[in-house]
Amino acid sequence: LVLWVGFIGASIATKDDGHLAMDLVSRFLPEKIKKSSAFFVQGVSALVCALLTLASYKFVVGEQESGSFLISLPASWPIPGIPSYWAVIIIPIGFYFMSLRFARKAAFWLAPILAILLPVLIFGPHFQNQPFLQNLLLKVSNLVNLIPTAGP
Repeated sequence: LVLWVGFIGASIATKDDGHLAMDLVSRFLPEKIKKSSAFFVQGVSALVCALLTLASYKFVVGEQESGSFLISLPASWPIPGIPSYWAVIIIPIGFYFMSLRFARKAAFWLAPILAILLPVLIFGPHFQNQPFLQNLLLKVSNLVNLIPTAGP
């Protein structure tokens, strides 16, 4: 329960800018540099949370494959117990939402791309030979190509 409350609270704090931040350096930066440094910090935070989403998903899959139980029930019950992965499933969910919220703060267009790419990266290995996933990947790559880049 503490884990669930912690990750739900972290996601809400990310949305409301209530998370921990080390902004000592940014206080002394000129306004022009502050904006680009904020973009950088939010983008890196989104990337870190996205990587933690992938890693924690692998952890949950490992817990599921182990077959361990959080609570074992008596043999007379129809199910053997509550699987332990149910307790930790909030970890990848929490990091996913935090990464989307950081991405949205970094750049409005980054959040939808991350919202599509993360599930594809996470669930991609499970659906490698599926035409649906291949079409989705093609559409995502086409969307990424439409994003204007800064240049001369």
